[in-house]
Formats: sequence, structure tokens, C-alpha cells
Amino acid sequence: MDPYPRSRPDRHHVVGYFDDADGVARAVEELGAASVPADEIDVYVIDGHGERDRRVSVERRFGTTRGAVLGAVGGAALGLAAVVVAFFAQGPGDPLGITSLSGIVRVVGASAAMGIPIGAVLAMGRWRGRTTLQTSDFANGGVAVVVETDQLSDVARRVLEDAGATRVTG
Repeated sequence: MDPYPRSRPDRHHVVGYFDDADGVARAVEELGAASVPADEIDVYVIDGHGERDRRVSVERRFGTTRGAVLGAVGGAALGLAAVVVAFFAQGPGDPLGITSLSGIVRVVGASAAMGIPIGAVLAMGRWRGRTTLQTSDFANGGVAVVVETDQLSDVARRVLEDAGATRVTG
């Protein structure tokens, strides 16, 4: 029986076994950078008997889309704050032309647009599941990074090997 059940029978697994947290983190981050979707990556702590002990989340923390959205929201908020400051700082009249509705929309929109690439770049390459891995996880049985894929097997195998897997199967 496959210790890592498949979600679809037409897919197969590439499994990398690791004995250190740095290698696991590098593998997850590099798989994400190689365009392997987060829902195709699983991380399991293996107990001393070679069985799955627990699953470690591979939440899409390194997703550029999420970062871009957060960057846009943050940029828009900063733009709106700039409009408020300008409104109170400029005194009577509107010499800067930003307190009209169209001016506010321009400033907030431009700020949001500037926040998109910043947020996307800052969200890349981060996997927070590493903080849940303990030294004892590696002493007892190690950690398996499982990629369930139908097209990216060669990419997954290369990434797992380059990240320092002690053994790669599949």
C-alpha cells in the first residue's frame, strides 16, 4: 500500500527524504519557485518505524498572487493616508489637485499599483512550515517531501536532489 495516497490515480509521486530542516525548507521553496503548485506538495514527518507521523502544512505562503493582493491593499492604504495628510497640510484651496474625487482615485490607484510588485516579490520563497519541524523529527525518522504530479516529475526529482535529499524515489 502506498504510504502517500494519491488524489488521482493518473498521478505519481516523487518523494525526497531529508534529515535536516534546511534541506526540507530549500526543497519546498525551490519547488514553489519551479512552478510546482502548493497543492501538489506534501511534507510528512516520518516516525522511527518508517510510518507517517504527521503532516506539515505547505500553505501557499510563497504565492506571488497573495503577496500581490496584499501589496495592492497596503499600497492603496498608504495612498489614502497620503491624500488625508495632503488635505490637511495644504490649507485652503486645492493647489495639488488631489483632494477631488479623481485626484484621490489617481493617488490611491497609483499607490496600489506600486504595491503589487513589491508585495509579490516579498511573498516569494517563504515557507513557514519549517518552524514546526523539531530536531527530534529528524532524529526519529526524518521528513519526506512528497510531490504528487502528472507532468513535473523530472523537475521535482531534480529539485529534491539539489536540495539535499538523502534519497529520492518515484
